[in-house]
Amino acid sequence: MCCRRLHGSNDGAVYVGGNEHVATDDEAVHGVAENKDGAENDPESFSQAMSCKESELWYNAMKDEMSSMKCNNVWDLVELPNGVKAIGSKWVFKTKKDSLGNIERYKARFVAKGFTQKE
Repeated sequence: MCCRRLHGSNDGAVYVGGNEHVATDDEAVHGVAENKDGAENDPESFSQAMSCKESELWYNAMKDEMSSMKCNNVWDLVELPNGVKAIGSKWVFKTKKDSLGNIERYKARFVAKGFTQKE
Protein backbone atom coordinates (compact mmCIF):
# COMPACT_ATOMS: atom_id res chain seq x y z
CA MET A 1 0.00 0.00 0.00
CA CYS A 2 1.28 3.46 -0.87
CA CYS A 3 0.84 6.37 1.45
CA ARG A 4 2.21 9.86 1.91
CA ARG A 5 4.89 10.51 4.53
CA LEU A 6 4.78 14.09 5.74
CA HIS A 7 7.96 16.01 4.95
CA GLY A 8 10.23 16.78 7.83
CA SER A 9 9.24 13.65 9.73
CA ASN A 10 12.17 11.43 10.64
CA ASP A 11 11.98 8.67 13.26
CA GLY A 12 8.48 9.81 14.25
CA ALA A 13 7.20 9.64 10.68
CA VAL A 14 3.54 10.35 10.07
CA TYR A 15 1.97 8.33 7.25
CA VAL A 16 -1.24 9.73 5.79
CA GLY A 17 -3.64 7.57 3.85
CA GLY A 18 -7.08 8.33 2.45
CA ASN A 19 -10.31 6.82 3.72
CA GLU A 20 -10.68 4.93 0.43
CA HIS A 21 -7.26 5.30 -1.22
CA VAL A 22 -4.33 7.69 -1.43
CA ALA A 23 -4.98 10.48 -3.90
CA THR A 24 -2.91 11.11 -6.97
CA ASP A 25 -2.44 14.73 -7.94
CA ASP A 26 -5.53 14.65 -10.17
CA GLU A 27 -7.78 12.65 -7.85
CA ALA A 28 -9.81 13.68 -4.87
CA VAL A 29 -9.64 11.68 -1.67
CA HIS A 30 -13.03 10.59 -0.35
CA GLY A 31 -13.47 11.78 3.19
CA VAL A 32 -15.72 13.48 5.65
CA ALA A 33 -15.51 17.24 5.98
CA GLU A 34 -16.22 19.20 9.10
CA ASN A 35 -18.27 22.34 9.12
CA LYS A 36 -17.60 23.91 12.52
CA ASP A 37 -19.02 27.38 12.01
CA GLY A 38 -22.44 26.26 10.79
CA ALA A 39 -22.17 27.74 7.29
CA GLU A 40 -25.40 26.45 5.79
CA ASN A 41 -24.17 26.00 2.22
CA ASP A 42 -20.74 24.44 2.70
CA PRO A 43 -20.58 20.72 1.88
CA GLU A 44 -19.91 18.41 4.81
CA SER A 45 -18.57 15.55 2.69
CA PHE A 46 -16.81 14.83 -0.58
CA SER A 47 -20.05 13.32 -1.89
CA GLN A 48 -21.99 16.49 -1.10
CA ALA A 49 -19.35 18.65 -2.77
CA MET A 50 -19.40 16.54 -5.94
CA SER A 51 -23.21 16.35 -6.16
CA CYS A 52 -24.09 20.02 -5.61
CA LYS A 53 -24.49 22.65 -8.32
CA GLU A 54 -21.08 24.16 -7.39
CA SER A 55 -19.29 20.81 -7.85
CA GLU A 56 -16.93 22.15 -10.50
CA LEU A 57 -15.90 25.02 -8.21
CA TRP A 58 -15.28 22.61 -5.30
CA TYR A 59 -13.34 20.24 -7.60
CA ASN A 60 -11.14 23.13 -8.75
CA ALA A 61 -10.58 24.14 -5.11
CA MET A 62 -9.46 20.56 -4.32
CA LYS A 63 -7.10 20.59 -7.33
CA ASP A 64 -5.65 23.91 -6.11
CA GLU A 65 -5.06 22.42 -2.64
CA MET A 66 -3.33 19.32 -4.05
CA SER A 67 -1.21 21.48 -6.36
CA SER A 68 -0.20 23.74 -3.47
CA MET A 69 0.77 20.76 -1.33
CA LYS A 70 2.85 19.33 -4.19
CA CYS A 71 4.62 22.66 -4.84
CA ASN A 72 5.42 23.04 -1.13
CA ASN A 73 6.80 19.48 -0.86
CA VAL A 74 4.37 18.63 1.93
CA TRP A 75 4.87 14.86 1.52
CA ASP A 76 6.81 12.07 -0.15
CA LEU A 77 4.92 9.20 -1.76
CA VAL A 78 6.30 6.04 -0.12
CA GLU A 79 5.40 2.40 0.49
CA LEU A 80 3.76 1.91 3.87
CA PRO A 81 6.26 0.02 6.08
CA ASN A 82 5.18 -3.36 7.48
CA GLY A 83 3.38 -3.06 10.80
CA VAL A 84 2.64 0.66 10.35
CA LYS A 85 -0.91 1.94 10.00
CA ALA A 86 -1.57 5.14 8.06
CA ILE A 87 -3.72 7.75 9.78
CA GLY A 88 -6.85 8.85 7.95
CA SER A 89 -7.47 12.04 6.03
CA LYS A 90 -10.43 14.17 5.06
CA TRP A 91 -11.50 17.18 3.03
CA VAL A 92 -12.75 20.35 4.73
CA PHE A 93 -14.80 22.71 2.53
CA LYS A 94 -15.37 26.41 3.22
CA THR A 95 -16.74 29.29 1.21
CA LYS A 96 -14.91 32.55 1.82
CA LYS A 97 -17.19 35.59 1.85
CA ASP A 98 -16.68 39.34 1.81
CA SER A 99 -18.13 41.73 4.39
CA LEU A 100 -21.43 41.84 2.49
CA GLY A 101 -21.80 38.06 2.46
CA ASN A 102 -20.93 37.61 -1.22
CA ILE A 103 -18.89 34.50 -2.01
CA GLU A 104 -15.33 35.45 -2.93
CA ARG A 105 -13.77 32.00 -3.13
CA TYR A 106 -14.30 28.28 -2.64
CA LYS A 107 -11.65 26.77 -0.36
CA ALA A 108 -10.91 23.07 0.11
CA ARG A 109 -8.33 21.81 2.61
CA PHE A 110 -6.93 18.28 2.73
CA VAL A 111 -6.11 17.44 6.33
CA ALA A 112 -4.76 14.49 8.30
CA LYS A 113 -6.88 13.09 11.10
CA GLY A 114 -4.12 13.57 13.68
CA PHE A 115 -6.39 12.67 16.56
CA THR A 116 -6.04 8.99 15.56
CA GLN A 117 -2.24 9.08 15.86
CA LYS A 118 -0.65 7.27 18.81
CA GLU A 119 2.62 8.29 20.47
